[in-house]
Amino acid sequence: MAGPEQIAKVIGQPHLQVIDRNELEAEPETRRASALAIQDVEDTTAFAALRPHWNELLRASASDNPFLTWEWQHTWWMHLRESSALRLTVVRSGGELIAIAPLRLATPRSWFPRLEFLGTGFAGSDYLDLIVRRGRELESITALAQHFKAEQLSLRFTRLPPSSLAALPSKAGPHIEKIKA
Repeated sequence: MAGPEQIAKVIGQPHLQVIDRNELEAEPETRRASALAIQDVEDTTAFAALRPHWNELLRASASDNPFLTWEWQHTWWMHLRESSALRLTVVRSGGELIAIAPLRLATPRSWFPRLEFLGTGFAGSDYLDLIVRRGRELESITALAQHFKAEQLSLRFTRLPPSSLAALPSKAGPHIEKIKA
């Protein structure tokens, strides 16, 4: 668990390294000139428009597996979504797609609404995760964590691989919210 002046930095699947915040700030990869833009994709037309870029991002991520391909995720959404609402969260830096959180808003009868991965459920998928471009993990995860916190919805992430990026905020502790992307 990281201390108050430390954070967890992803250095490759499945390893995490705890480093000092000052050391991180000195690294050039964290000094990106362009601001991050976050967009929630909530309709199938916009989901389909992501197809040309989705699998390229997946190949450039540590989460690359068949259950996270655009084809698998889109097919699952079209046929097994039940009564949930689409909620893909996309992160861009300039015009570059750097992260996708492939989520849905589920409203179970006995629970409050929550965000879950596409592919979660009775006919679920394995190894679900956030899709994040290598080298952009920390800023993407930080931006997504802040976005989800602002949404004030419960997150339920299941079927995660051991090296999951979705578990990074909880591994890094509450201090990840204080890091500026």
